[in-house]
Amino acid sequence: MTAMIQALVVWLGDQYDEGIYLPLQRYWIVRENKWRAARWALDAEVIIDEDGRLEPLAESIGRLIESLEPVSEQLGSHAELMRVREVMKTGPSCARQRRVYADTGDFTRVVDSVVRELRDSVPVAGD
Repeated sequence: MTAMIQALVVWLGDQYDEGIYLPLQRYWIVRENKWRAARWALDAEVIIDEDGRLEPLAESIGRLIESLEPVSEQLGSHAELMRVREVMKTGPSCARQRRVYADTGDFTRVVDSVVRELRDSVPVAGD
């Protein structure tokens, strides 16, 4: 995630230097999208305009990553940026933990999977 933020800051700075400005969203859209992302994580659909059109958050992030790839290569953090794609495929830790519990019904197995992820730095899809 740090690589994505780093590349995003550089990319936004480059856009600004070139006179390209991002459109501002109304406060209610930002607040609603924040809630949607907190509630549904990568499964969220976010509001993209004042007409209320929706777009899957995962698609938005995927396009953003594509835009950031050249910058991350220049920064030497491309591999780390690609880890964000991996998280998008495997889901966030909370979703993986829920899957482990749904599959096993055992909180000990959930904790074990989190420990393995932290130790090995690799998402564990389940047992």
